[in-house]
Parts: sequence; structure tokens; C-alpha cells
Amino acid sequence: MKPAFILALSIVLATSCKPQKPWSPHDKAADTDSPATASTATQAGAGGASADIGDLEQAVFLSGSLSTDSKIDSVTTNDIVDRNKNITKSEITVAPPLPKSLWVEYMLRSNRTFPGTPGVLRARVMVNDKVAGTITAVFGANAKRKGDIVKFDLLEPFGGNVPDSFLAKVEGDLYLMPEGTDESTLDPNTATSEAHSNALYATVFRVDVVQPTASAEGTGPAQSPLPAPEAAAPAPAQ
Repeated sequence: MKPAFILALSIVLATSCKPQKPWSPHDKAADTDSPATASTATQAGAGGASADIGDLEQAVFLSGSLSTDSKIDSVTTNDIVDRNKNITKSEITVAPPLPKSLWVEYMLRSNRTFPGTPGVLRARVMVNDKVAGTITAVFGANAKRKGDIVKFDLLEPFGGNVPDSFLAKVEGDLYLMPEGTDESTLDPNTATSEAHSNALYATVFRVDVVQPTASAEGTGPAQSPLPAPEAAAPAPAQ
């Protein structure tokens, strides 16, 4: 009997001395007692109800590109993209003959939704110091699927007096509405909020216009200057 008693005692002691599993926030006793709960909490933080104005700044991007209406032989582009494949700058060269219009388009994109705190965009496309048009939008529960496209003629503000080079960029405002705002009631032309920013992320266009040469203006091919006539020899004395 004594050997059996000693064996049982050894098993009890070994079990009681076994190292305990360290505490983990994913244990059943923790607040996030399952991966599903933790995932839901993360999605809520990334989804919109807890959004701030910085989230709106980082999420919204106005992706610009040359419109298919202006993709002609005399217009060429060189696009500069970031690591997310967004066109940050588009360099456009326009060769003679100068087209009547130069159409570009902006796609309104967001990398997240704002279901609890919708955002408002109110901006204008500036060509040098002239306004080419305005952009307004509400970013709410369907912001990631928005994809609205707005088009502008970058030459229209100049009224025919197009400079050799000009810059087109987006300026304006972002507003984050208070939590619980019904996005369907918002007018993007007038809605404001204390959560406000001018930090707009959008494609910038640099346009260079190649001026026509004399021959391109219809004066015919350039001619080489004629040689000066030789001086006439003096008449012999009579």
C-alpha cells in the first residue's frame, strides 16, 4: 500500500506545480472573449462612428486623369503615382495645334466608410488663380463605393489666352459632422462643422503648351536667306 500512496502523492504534487498559462487578452475571461468579438470591435473603430477629422483627411482622395475626350495625338501625359497607385501629379504636354478644350476628370474615392459621422467635401478646381469648377460631395455609409466622376475643361477659364504653362489643383474644405448625423439631410453646398480641415489630397496637373512655330502658323516652310548680290564691276573708262 505504501508504494501506491507515494505514487499518488507524486502525481498530486506534479500537477499542483505545473506552470500556469500566462494571462492573455484573448482568454475567455477577458472582455474580448472571442476572435469574432475582437474583430467586431476593430471594425467599429475603422468603420466610422469613432472617426475624427484626421481620418477624413487620410481617407478621401480626388483621383485626377486626362479624360478620354482629350486623348488625342497632340496631347501627351506623364503620370506620377504613389505607393498606393494614386496619381499624385499628371504632367500634360499640349503640342500644336492647340485644342479648343482640355478635359480632365476627378474620381471621388475613399478608403473607408463614415456611417456614424459623415463627411462633407466642398472644393474648387483652381487653374492658376482662376476657378475651373467646383466639387461637392457627402462621404457616409457608402463612401468606399462612391466613385463619382466630375469633369472640367482646364482651358475654359483662360478665354482663349492660354499661357505657356499652368498648374491645376484642388482647394477647399472637409467637414466631419457630429456623431449621429443623418447623411441624407446634408446639403454639401452649405453643411459645416467645427471639425474642419483644408487638407485635401488630390491629383495636381501641370500643363505645358508648346507654342507653334512660324511654319506651323501657315506661313509656309522656312526659307534660307538669299545671298547678297555681288557688287557690279565698274564700267571701263572711255
